[in-house]
Amino acid sequence: MGKQESADLEVGAARTLRGGMMANAQLPKQRASNLRDLCERAQLEEDAKALLKDEQTPRQFLELLIGKELFLDAIRLLAHALPKRWAVGWGCLCVRHSLGTEDAAKISETHVAVEKWVYDPSEENRRAAQAAADKEGSDSPSTLLAMAAFYSGGSIGPPQFEPVAPPDHVTPQFVAGAVMIAAVETEPGKAPQKHRAFLQRGMTLLAKVQPGTSSGG
Repeated sequence: MGKQESADLEVGAARTLRGGMMANAQLPKQRASNLRDLCERAQLEEDAKALLKDEQTPRQFLELLIGKELFLDAIRLLAHALPKRWAVGWGCLCVRHSLGTEDAAKISETHVAVEKWVYDPSEENRRAAQAAADKEGSDSPSTLLAMAAFYSGGSIGPPQFEPVAPPDHVTPQFVAGAVMIAAVETEPGKAPQKHRAFLQRGMTLLAKVQPGTSSGG
């Protein structure tokens, strides 16, 4: 596969993910979350929390963290700020970006299963993502995203037993871990540039979920 074909594959996948999220589900109603509570759940470092002001919106605070190059804290916070399905979709886009155009054809079966769930978050696809992660048996970013999808809702117990609700914090933690690993898995010296690129993609998704939340108001 040539570079242009691989690039087209990555762009097409990104459009499919974004299009599927927009077309196949209504945006969830956003709760007026307390930003400080969100930061606590995201387990931000003290340096990041010291920058927080009561009047800030999540987007404004994220922009500040990015400007201060507190990228890991920004990744943690963004993973919690996005609705779970959107957060997993963001992680998928980051993984594809990290592979580069030459390696876009090497997307794993696990990653394909996760993207299928993002596009169509059915129970069948949620369980399939978990099965793919179990089969791969690694701690790759795609495996973490598969587990993020699995823990996003439904029951985490076997389907033949009484439902067991997943803990609410697990999905964003898996997503944040996947995004962080994707930045350093190859060419770790370029991690800061990758962090910026990943966060830019995530902020674009956040703007779709929370329109009118730019830094200007």
